[in-house]
Amino acid sequence: MRRMGFQKGLFWGIVILGQTAFGQPAEHLVISEIRYYQHSGVNEEFVELYNPTSKPVSLYNWKLMYKSKTGTSWKTKVVFSSKHIIRPHGFFLWGGDAVRTRPDTVETEASKIGLGNSGGHIALVDPNGNTVDKVAWAGGDSPEGSGDAGKNIVEGGSLERKAHANSTASSMSPGGEDFFSGNGYDTDQNWNDFVVHNRFAETNPQNSQSPPEPEWIEPFGKGTSLIYPAKVKALDTLLCRLVIYPEDSEPIYGIRLLLPAYWEWSFRQEDLELQGSSFPSANVQFSQDTLSFLDFTLSSSDSAVILLHHVIAPPVAGKDTFSIWVANAPGNFLPISSPVVEIEPNVIPISLLHRNDLQGIPLSPLGIGAWVMISGIVTVGYGTFSSQIYVQDQTGGICLYSLETPTPLALGDSITVQGTIGQFRGMTELHPDWTTLVIHKKNCPGPRPKIMTCNEVNSAFYPDGREPDEGRLIRILYVTYDSETGTIGDETG
Repeated sequence: MRRMGFQKGLFWGIVILGQTAFGQPAEHLVISEIRYYQHSGVNEEFVELYNPTSKPVSLYNWKLMYKSKTGTSWKTKVVFSSKHIIRPHGFFLWGGDAVRTRPDTVETEASKIGLGNSGGHIALVDPNGNTVDKVAWAGGDSPEGSGDAGKNIVEGGSLERKAHANSTASSMSPGGEDFFSGNGYDTDQNWNDFVVHNRFAETNPQNSQSPPEPEWIEPFGKGTSLIYPAKVKALDTLLCRLVIYPEDSEPIYGIRLLLPAYWEWSFRQEDLELQGSSFPSANVQFSQDTLSFLDFTLSSSDSAVILLHHVIAPPVAGKDTFSIWVANAPGNFLPISSPVVEIEPNVIPISLLHRNDLQGIPLSPLGIGAWVMISGIVTVGYGTFSSQIYVQDQTGGICLYSLETPTPLALGDSITVQGTIGQFRGMTELHPDWTTLVIHKKNCPGPRPKIMTCNEVNSAFYPDGREPDEGRLIRILYVTYDSETGTIGDETG
């Protein structure tokens, strides 16, 4: 009996050891790297997510929540409201504007990240409110498992999830044997799942544009796709024509089409037209931003033509992919090489640049870093407010700010310019590329100031996040000036 008892005890000891030291790769999104202790005055805290699975995951309505070291409540830090998708073995990055890898979601104010240097927690929560992953550090009292992920990291260091049980800080650092092995190790024990990087050079935050780790080769279906036109201008309304051909004599029994984020289309039957020998009889299903075409057979001598009427291109320049899957066997959809559309800059209304989330950060697709083109009349010339220049069209105004000295623009200049969207202390700016500047005419009559009250100015940030009067030329009537406080007022406030 004693011998059997000893064997049973040894057996269970091995099982527990196996779970702890040789945990399986996670089958869900994980928090893969955290910097909670930034260099003094540098907005470089971040949280990196990793998808260790073989399927893409949409982050729509997922959120990150924070709890202090010994706090009793959780606070939402960010809700991913745009259509971000983490590829298989891919990454997503949320962080400050000084993180050396550009975050997919940027916070320009360090206080909006605010991960406690002396201890805290971050949790990844799915749209149903389920905590999918949680990490505590530096004595956080609610870790995943029996201990936190690490403590006493130096300024600019990080905590990184292991690739496997034997990963070390050295092997996970640039040049290490696990550097490209992903971050899928998960035993549900924070203390066992992370390594501590105590040198800034060891950290490696990755975003959605970083290559997948380990390298992921997705199985492909048999088919070829084309799109017309392949080049459009921002905010163009157009007819999109997609053509799908069978490949290698493999018939196609179904097609799925995913429209890129921020392309607008009605998803109505009257704006859809199908052409081909057998394809027009397809059963069409609409689901959010995806069209499914079922119950047809496309032979090697046939093609499927999808005409989307009244499609509106997004307002930003760039390249977008119309993702296509085909079923070479009924019900088994696999991706094929999908067509890409290039979006060229086009003049957009300035008012579109003043749409923010509830934290005041410009919303995608017109988020920080997006490339746009505007036209308008200069309302504040170069030198009036140092290097700041203000431009206004019929819809709104915007500050142009650049460290490079432009051709001095004067009040009344009619211009067109391209640049990237930025933000400074809560104010949306355009960082112009002066090589794109066109001065159409000088000494143009300026826009008439909008008459506003002090109360209206103080309420300029709307509940839905819009700031339509930011950067606009205004006039306030019958004001008084308080020299002690340096403020003005009228009868409204």
